[in-house]
Amino acid sequence: ATLRRPPGAGHPAQAKSDQLRSAPITARFAMLPAGAADGLRGANMSQAASIPSSENRAASVDGLPDVRGMARFAPTLADAVFVLIFMRVMQLGASALFNDPGTGWHIRIGQESLATEAPAVESFSWTRAGEPFVATQFQGDEVLAAAYEWGGYAFIAFLWALCLAALFRWMYRASVEAGAWPIWAIVTTMLAASAASAQFLARPLLMTLVGIPVCYALGRRFLEGGLPCQRIALLPILSMIWIKIHPGVLGGVATVGLMAVGGVIDAIRLQAPSEQKLDHAGRSLVLLF
Repeated sequence: ATLRRPPGAGHPAQAKSDQLRSAPITARFAMLPAGAADGLRGANMSQAASIPSSENRAASVDGLPDVRGMARFAPTLADAVFVLIFMRVMQLGASALFNDPGTGWHIRIGQESLATEAPAVESFSWTRAGEPFVATQFQGDEVLAAAYEWGGYAFIAFLWALCLAALFRWMYRASVEAGAWPIWAIVTTMLAASAASAQFLARPLLMTLVGIPVCYALGRRFLEGGLPCQRIALLPILSMIWIKIHPGVLGGVATVGLMAVGGVIDAIRLQAPSEQKLDHAGRSLVLLF
């Protein structure tokens, strides 16, 4: 039997050759003599550049480019919720979305408000003509009038569908982020959309449908400590805009008030150090006032 000699054993030249062969191609020039390296540098460097790196080889499969960077553009369940709600509201746009006699009235009031100012005298009623009139939703009327002037009833339906689809997509994501199983989050979101569909009407009421969940989300984040005190100023700003669009701002005020009262009760019952209880109670009082 013949014993095989390990690589590089016995002769220094053999050891140098084995070391050179095992080194990366770009590092072999440092091991070559100066004259030999100059003659081979151009050809070998182009050869080294043509060899794919381990990262590129791992990123490509059967010659296909790496598409991992495109993953953020892949559709999700939240996008499916958006598309379903959007298509359903657009379908309602042919019938139920405008199945309210007040839509045309709101558009007409908005047109007058944009042309001059909000009307102060009733001019659209047979029995109350000439009586004082208060346009409590004049900014919502102006939005409806502007949308109608831009693209007619079809554009109003498109805007309302876009807003409602974005609302329920956000509600689904909030449920999942709160720990809900995605399938149950879809079920509850669709149930909420079904329950609210009776109010899917082309009128300023849309602001209330959006505003109450936003008030709840901001209040909850503030009570949990995830929102700084400076950001809670968004609620008064939202209320000042909301009150000129729809009287449903009272629903937002009631939502925040009930959350604040509940926060004070939780602070009293909380089994935690005094500092934590005081912080929770203080946040609740800030939210209340």
